[in-house]
Amino acid sequence: MSLLLKIRFKALFAGIKKSIGAKSAAMLALFGVLMGIAALSIMVILFSLWFLFGMYLESDYPWLYFAMAGILAFALGIFGTVFTTQSQMYEAKDNELLLAMPLKPSQIIGSRVLMLYLLTFLFSAIIMLPAAAVYCILRGPSITFILIFLIVMGLISMVTQTVTCLLGWVLHFLLAKFKYKALLASLFMAIVMLLYFVGIGNLDNLTVVLTQSGGKIANAVQSFAWPFYALGRACTGDILQFALFALFSFGVFGLVMWILTKTFIKAMLVGGKTKSATKQKRDRKIRTPEASLCRKESKRFFSSTAYLVNTGLGLFMMMALIIAGIIFRGKIMELLRSQDLLEGLESFIPAIIVGIMAFITFMAPISAPSVSLEGNHLWILRSMPISGAKVLRGKLRFHCIAMVPAAFIGTIVLCLVYGCPILDTLLAAVCSGLLHVLCGVLGLVFNMCFPRMDWPTEAAPCKQSGAVVCIMFAMMFVSFLVFGGGLVGTGVMGPEKSALVLGIMAAVLALITYLFYLLLMKWGGKKFEAL
Repeated sequence: MSLLLKIRFKALFAGIKKSIGAKSAAMLALFGVLMGIAALSIMVILFSLWFLFGMYLESDYPWLYFAMAGILAFALGIFGTVFTTQSQMYEAKDNELLLAMPLKPSQIIGSRVLMLYLLTFLFSAIIMLPAAAVYCILRGPSITFILIFLIVMGLISMVTQTVTCLLGWVLHFLLAKFKYKALLASLFMAIVMLLYFVGIGNLDNLTVVLTQSGGKIANAVQSFAWPFYALGRACTGDILQFALFALFSFGVFGLVMWILTKTFIKAMLVGGKTKSATKQKRDRKIRTPEASLCRKESKRFFSSTAYLVNTGLGLFMMMALIIAGIIFRGKIMELLRSQDLLEGLESFIPAIIVGIMAFITFMAPISAPSVSLEGNHLWILRSMPISGAKVLRGKLRFHCIAMVPAAFIGTIVLCLVYGCPILDTLLAAVCSGLLHVLCGVLGLVFNMCFPRMDWPTEAAPCKQSGAVVCIMFAMMFVSFLVFGGGLVGTGVMGPEKSALVLGIMAAVLALITYLFYLLLMKWGGKKFEAL
């Protein structure tokens, strides 16, 4: 058990170094600083929220303040780790190797759950530490409170990890029954993200409800969510509730771990070839090497949950935004008219739509992990009489097929729905398409800079690699430049020159994309052949 845990830690830190290409300590330090700044930024934002909820501390139910912290930490932990838990537990490359060794399933599961628990504890800390800090500011710190709070934070992380393990177990058995399980998982994530954005959009109303309906919320939590009631009471010094919450946490954790241990081997046997799979007709269509590689990429994309969920979310978000833009056109136009903004914004609408499409690119880095995903099967491509440039072109072709038509057609539809001129509409669609081509080219360039071939699960190159991090930050920067350039250019040159602004943007994007494409074909092709 201790050896497995040591291996997991070594693999974690080695993976982080390889993910960011950290042969230099400076790159590793920079990565750590960026992640630290991101976490601190979220925690600073939460401080204002907990100061608002501090009113519960002066009410008849001060425990509700900590119950709310527990509920938010639980929700964030579930959202952030459920698919990671499922992939780490049941889709790891070394599962069969470890089961062939004289190791008990409980030892394998224990080492993985402990690593996942640390991740869940981090999510809990992001929510709960600001709540504890605000409490200490308002009520004053004490050693007893700090100790109890830290233990409670560890217990709620245990409960969260227990539920994510159970959900991951259920997901594994459910997804094994579906042919396109990755598509189903991505649809689930898209629905969750949609609910998240709806919640953010109604945050003001939600805050008012939470602050004005404390009594009703307290009764609901006490009646239907006893663990969070016990958590809140424990943080306010109720020793009995603290003991009951601890017993509950260890009890459900032990029960779920027992279930996972007893079903682990059976779970590994689920998802093999089905009868329907053996009856599929063999595809005898003759294709070019690039077309064959593109088809191979599409099959991997739609069959890998980690790949589709982590890099294909932008495709679902694009569809959702287009549909929302069409459905809520009347309300949006009415809002602009009520603020006397419609007349001034008409010429800016194409640039705004292009900016939205540019923003989506950083959520769809499909090409960024595609080389790394070859993993230990890279030798198959290397043994074929195909140049590295052709391999990269095949991967780029799939990225473009997946994203460019949707962006092009979606931009045309939105521009026509909002009454944009035909020339502006076409140029805006060209800009949107070029942005996704640029994303595909840059993704492959970054992947050739930071290839990671020894991943333990497919989730590692899809969400923890330097290529994915770099392309996301790069396309976020590009989206700000495009959005700002479109608005500023239209404002400076005048509304009647909006088509010229879009034309200049399209020309610049085409030039930049072409230059990076040449770099990918020449330098990237040679580097691929040397992998």
